[in-house]
Amino acid sequence: MVKVAIVYYSSTGTNYQLSRWAEEAIKEAGAEAKLVRVAETAPEAAVASNPGWKQHLEDTKDIPVATSEDIEWLMPFYSVYQHVLVHFHRK
Repeated sequence: MVKVAIVYYSSTGTNYQLSRWAEEAIKEAGAEAKLVRVAETAPEAAVASNPGWKQHLEDTKDIPVATSEDIEWLMPFYSVYQHVLVHFHRK
């Protein structure tokens, strides 16, 4: 079975939604999908200054943070970063 890791960063939810749609499509195609997020590195003050950002972090806190093990787990690689599809890569 093909394994696809979906690694995303989203401050207020746009890239998160794109990643969820990708996850659904991957599963519908019969592949295994794993959704993981990039760890938030913004200062707490920056996050707190934007209610949407703060709420999104709270809403998605249960999504695992990406690790190097996720990269080893997958075959193709799909990443959404700042509203840009970065690349697809197949081992």
